[in-house]
Amino acid sequence: MSQPNNKAALFNRLLTDSCTPADTAALISWLGSPAVAKDPETVALIEEQLASMPGASEVNPAVIARLQALLPAILQQEPVAAPRGRIRKLLTMAAAAAGILIISTIAYLSLYQPPAPSRIAMAVPGGNKATLTLADGRVLQLDSARKTIVQGEQAIEQDNGTLRYSAAATTGMNTLVTPRGGQYTLQLPDGSKVWLNADSKLHYPAAFSGSERVVTLEGEAFFEPAANPERPFKVITGTVTTEVLGTSFNINAYSDDHQISTTVLTGAVKINTAEKEQVVRPNQQGTVVNSGTHISLKKVNAYKIASWKDGMIAFENMEVPAVMNMIARWYNVDISYEGAIPQVLMSGEFKRSTSLAEVLKIMNYSGIRCELKEQTIVVY
Repeated sequence: MSQPNNKAALFNRLLTDSCTPADTAALISWLGSPAVAKDPETVALIEEQLASMPGASEVNPAVIARLQALLPAILQQEPVAAPRGRIRKLLTMAAAAAGILIISTIAYLSLYQPPAPSRIAMAVPGGNKATLTLADGRVLQLDSARKTIVQGEQAIEQDNGTLRYSAAATTGMNTLVTPRGGQYTLQLPDGSKVWLNADSKLHYPAAFSGSERVVTLEGEAFFEPAANPERPFKVITGTVTTEVLGTSFNINAYSDDHQISTTVLTGAVKINTAEKEQVVRPNQQGTVVNSGTHISLKKVNAYKIASWKDGMIAFENMEVPAVMNMIARWYNVDISYEGAIPQVLMSGEFKRSTSLAEVLKIMNYSGIRCELKEQTIVVY
């Protein structure tokens, strides 16, 4: 029986369910040959592949030792029942073709990985939560519950992740802060709506006065300002001021992204820096890098960029660190890189309700090797 080329690579693809039909047939046919069970090279290969599986380092060393001791005998036995999912599918396929117990060994190993599932279970998708600081200094924790907050003569309704301010002659500034893994929606006294993304801060007056409506943003938010040509709506983000010309738009100003990007869905905005101004129209994005003054303009899919407010995480031609930062903010985890950062551009989307375990699986399938260790995603 001829041996498949590059056995280690083929065996690894079998474990990760990424073999082509031809790969699988060749590998299983080879594994089923009588000589394989007595081949020390094969036993060593299986030991190596099992040890390199995600989570194998967390397995009790005694279990690993037992498996290694049993491998020669396992290769000559009849298969036994395997657990759920992909392992069961692989076991059935291998047993029918070769009558061996290699995949059962993998199943046995997977049953003794208690740390990995519990770590991923800790990193759950975010939800409606924020902290509101009122003008009188009170600090309130917000969630999805329904309640009324009184600020002077003003009533603020909290309901299902949204704050709604009544129109009132109230003075002072309020600050809404979302943590990593949080989001919140805000309706300002003039009727303007703001969706605040995770790890963000919005500073705004309890009631607008004067000739302008000005708010200050750190992080990311989507704005639908109420129309009022006589009182322009402005958003200050670092050295950049965005002036609304009747529009809906998204601003991303996270400090760890080292740039401020304004994306317009409808209408137009005018971006101002110390030396330049630029009008941005629908499906355009204006970007200022590293607190500079130059404004770059490009065409984008504006609705995809703003889809986070509708429960999606979406990215298009985005560098790996920017994608990982999006994931880290929503799932409240840290990011660490071992070795060089992958130099590729990524595109994709998934629901914000997707578990982190599934997200990491998607990332690995796309070629970005990563795993969760404690509360940190490690990218290799």
